[in-house]
Amino acid sequence: MTEDGGFTKKSFAPGEVILEEDMPGEGIYLITSGKVEIRKNTKNKGVKKLAILEKGDIMGEMSMLDGQPHMATAVAIKETHLTIMSKEVFQAKVEAMDPILKSAIQTLVKRARQMAENFEMEEDFMDRYNAI
Repeated sequence: MTEDGGFTKKSFAPGEVILEEDMPGEGIYLITSGKVEIRKNTKNKGVKKLAILEKGDIMGEMSMLDGQPHMATAVAIKETHLTIMSKEVFQAKVEAMDPILKSAIQTLVKRARQMAENFEMEEDFMDRYNAI
């Protein structure tokens, strides 16, 4: 791990957890090489695979924008190298944004979280309904 002015470079082995669902955000993660699986724990179906991220993708952005815990877990599926922008550097950049743009981005994050919660509730309802 190396650090440079609010940016850290970190490596993760296959199977190693990078971000954990329900944990607070610590920064924005840019994948510089490797592959990461995004997983979500569900109430009735165990772990659900949501996405595969690769070089150039970012993660952890929603937690940084709204201060809420991570919605999913990120796990390296092959050796992965990241550049991590610290929470402090990210927050300073957000504070410097145009207020309308900042509000629009925060609204998008809020709506994305609401949609995810609604989907989970609908999935839970359907599982209960199908069990009858």
